[in-house]
Amino acid sequence: MKEKLEEMFRKHGYSSKYQVDVMGRKVDVPVKYSDASALMVFFSISLKKAKNLLNSERLTPVSIFGNKCLLGITFFDYRDCPVGPYHEFTFSIPVLVDSKFHIPFLPIIFDSFFKNFGYYVILMGTDSDISRKHVEQIFPYPILKRIISVDFDKGVNSLIVNVKDGHDEVMSISAELPKDYRLERKGYNTYYSVGDKLYKVRLTAFSWQGGLSNIKNFEFTLGSNDISRKLKELEVSMQPLKGFYHKIATEVLDGPEEV
Repeated sequence: MKEKLEEMFRKHGYSSKYQVDVMGRKVDVPVKYSDASALMVFFSISLKKAKNLLNSERLTPVSIFGNKCLLGITFFDYRDCPVGPYHEFTFSIPVLVDSKFHIPFLPIIFDSFFKNFGYYVILMGTDSDISRKHVEQIFPYPILKRIISVDFDKGVNSLIVNVKDGHDEVMSISAELPKDYRLERKGYNTYYSVGDKLYKVRLTAFSWQGGLSNIKNFEFTLGSNDISRKLKELEVSMQPLKGFYHKIATEVLDGPEEV
C-alpha cells in the first residue's frame, strides 16, 4: 500500500521553492507531510451565520437545503513532517470564490470542475508549539494560540478522536472506518483572509481513501468550552452528511498566494 503511494508521489515531481526558519528548523516550501492520516466529516450549519462569519461578498458558502450550508471538520494525524509528529483539527466552510452563479452541493462532489471552489478555514488547533508556529509563519490560517490535545484511538474497524482544551472537553467523534480504499490523488484549494485580502493555499494529497461506513452509527458530542460554543452558535448538526478517511497519505502544501 505504502509503496504504491510513494510511486504516485514520485511522479508528481516535488521541488522546494524556498525555506522558512521555524524555531531553528529549516522548513521547505511547499511543505511535504510524508506520512499522515486524516478524517474529514461534513455537517450542516446555518447558512446565515456562515455568511456573517465569512464577512466577504467574494465568498459564497455551498448551500445544501433550506437555509443550510456545510462545515467540514478535519482531524489530522501527522506522523512524519518537517516540524515533527503532531495532531491537528480544522474547521472549514466549503465556498465558491467570485462566483456569478449559485451552485448547491455539486462542488463537493465534482470539485475538480470548479476551479474557484475550496475550503475557507475559520479555525485550527494543534498539539505542539512548533506545529502552530509553522502555520503562523508559512500559511497563517486562523489558529488558536495554545496547545489543543487531539487524540486518535484507532481500532481494527473504528476510529475515536477526542479533542481537549486543557482539561475541558471540546468534542469527540466515533466512526466506523471504510471497508474499501482506493489510491487517490486529489487537489484542494484552501482559503484564509488577512484584513480585506484573500489568500489561497493549494493542498495536494496522495492517499488511500475511502468513504465512512455506516454513517448512521457515527457519534458526535460537544463540550462546553469556547471552541465548542462556536460550533453550537453555527447550529451545527449532530449527524454528519458525509465523511472520508485517508488511511495513509502524503500531503504537499504550497505557499500562499493572494487571490
